[in-house]
Amino acid sequence: ARWGRAWLERGTAECRFFKPVYDGEIATVTAGEDAGGLEIIVESHGERCATGRAALPAMPAIAPALVKTDMARALWEPNEEAMARMHPLRRLGTPDDIASAALFLASDASSWMTGEVVVIDGGASVG
Repeated sequence: ARWGRAWLERGTAECRFFKPVYDGEIATVTAGEDAGGLEIIVESHGERCATGRAALPAMPAIAPALVKTDMARALWEPNEEAMARMHPLRRLGTPDDIASAALFLASDASSWMTGEVVVIDGGASVG
């Protein structure tokens, strides 16, 4: 499934032919997966004709600022008001703020988005 629809819609492939495969000839394409994608080999008449790579687009990521979670309680609880004033929106993030972005990135609405980092910080990075 990893190399199915996502790759057909957004993936990339490059192949360098150093020997032609003519119309009507049978070519065998084999691929092996590694950490960077797929290594592609094209052969015809028992000879290697081309090599290449296929890759999936980089996945988007979320970069949140301080969020009011139990895990981060030691950071925000002792001085919540002062921490909130550091953000132009004058509040700390909530798990729902981050969940909304995650839902968007997991939905078809983000299907044309690759490799972006979505910063969710209450405006701290621009303020």
